[in-house]
Amino acid sequence: MSKVTPPPDEYLDSFMFCVDVIIYSSGEIGLDPDMIKLEEADIGVEYANGKDDQKTKIHAAAKELYLTTCFLLGADKHRYGRLIKNTENNFIQNVNQYPKTISAAHSLLLNYKQDPRNIIQNGGRFQ
Repeated sequence: MSKVTPPPDEYLDSFMFCVDVIIYSSGEIGLDPDMIKLEEADIGVEYANGKDDQKTKIHAAAKELYLTTCFLLGADKHRYGRLIKNTENNFIQNVNQYPKTISAAHSLLLNYKQDPRNIIQNGGRFQ
């Protein structure tokens, strides 16, 4: 018996509820050094040398990027596995196709078209 996975809208609601619980519990999200480095490169300022408003912008962008990455990587592997794998492989090759916002990641999941050949090759299951 296979597990029924929620559609992207329900997954987003569930994900954001978990984020809200972490924040309500005084948890910190998105202060990952690698995410901060990515945002430093996008903004063009090193965090250590930035002004307060630049540091705030880097933190906010790093948090959004972290949550977006968590959201995408937590999506249904049977339905979006190929999308996730291709995004990861492209990133390794310095082609960053990760969405920058949760809204963009949600839209990506909503509009992602599975290749019908993959459905047939896998006995009707999404890969």
